[in-house]
Amino acid sequence: MNLLSGLLLTGVVLFILGFVLWELFRDRAAEVYARRSQASAKGVNEHLIGSIGRVIEGAEEESGLLRVRIGTENWSARLRTSDADQPPLGAEVKITGVDGLVLQIEARRSSD
Repeated sequence: MNLLSGLLLTGVVLFILGFVLWELFRDRAAEVYARRSQASAKGVNEHLIGSIGRVIEGAEEESGLLRVRIGTENWSARLRTSDADQPPLGAEVKITGVDGLVLQIEARRSSD
């Protein structure tokens, strides 16, 4: 009976200690996790900047997004400047920036 009482008391003390530590550090742990998640997602597609793609679909009326193929992947893209002429289908474009999952592009000049 003594052993069982000791085990039960140890379990209760460990539970209370764990609960108190959780309450003390819960907010800090959430901040660290959020900061780490933002840092890892921030530059996920940055490696695409400077790549050359090819227009596979013209711009949609309401969103103005084009579809661009880079390697084997298709991406949504937006012209870097809104006053630029839409590149024709099959035209090469250069990726100049990334905004989440939308690439910023500009028409590729023959000298690029």
